[in-house]
Amino acid sequence: MNLNFANKAVLIVGGSKGIGKAIALKLAKTGAQLGICSRNANELDSVKAEIKQNTSNIAAFAIDARKLEEVSKSVDEMIKIYGKIDILINCVGGNGVIKDILELTQEDWIGDFNENFLTVQNFCKCVIPNMLKNGYGKIVNFSSIAGVKPSSAYAPYCIAKGSIIAYTKALSEAFTSKNITTNTILPGMVDTYQMERVENTIAEQNNVKREDVRKDFEKDIPLGRYALPDEVANLAIFLVSEEASYISGSSFVIDGGMLKQI
Repeated sequence: MNLNFANKAVLIVGGSKGIGKAIALKLAKTGAQLGICSRNANELDSVKAEIKQNTSNIAAFAIDARKLEEVSKSVDEMIKIYGKIDILINCVGGNGVIKDILELTQEDWIGDFNENFLTVQNFCKCVIPNMLKNGYGKIVNFSSIAGVKPSSAYAPYCIAKGSIIAYTKALSEAFTSKNITTNTILPGMVDTYQMERVENTIAEQNNVKREDVRKDFEKDIPLGRYALPDEVANLAIFLVSEEASYISGSSFVIDGGMLKQI
């Protein structure tokens, strides 16, 4: 399988930890020209130093992806450095409020929508014009199995993630004919800081141990464990490679067998 990304400029949103970091570290070994974005400058510096062990082609942008002006500025800077953006991987967002669905406020809904959907839309909006100019582009947007199997316990997050699936399909309709492919990845439970936060919240609300919350989650996974970030990163890298040249507008579940179908 050809996973050579030499001279491909790749922008990873949410590249400072979790799945995004795993993708960045793997791509650093393929000849890619990397850009990573995150809100946390210290975490970005740490990942950048780690990536530099494999390549000098790394730029980091500390921004708030919810703010279009900051996103636009980071995209412009990436293009100034590499002359283009070939690949966009939106691995951004986070688990939001966990409370009874009737107790949710407008701020809860808006906050999760901005965090999980608007961030993705902002980067697509700013990057796609450059892809159109160059006649080439690959986009992978991260959603979640919660987008197709929502829970009332964290409904705003589920609705926002479902919106990403629909948005990515709309992008595919608009731009696949322009040689820009767009696909969505729907992870299940992944061993990241996000799942740790969910476990802690549920444990606190129910006065149980976090370890017991995790065991209950794992019972629902046919493979019996969470995914590793590297396992999800492998799928993302395949979808932005030339090996996936005929795939667009599709959603890919990676959940250890939980959903079985969508």
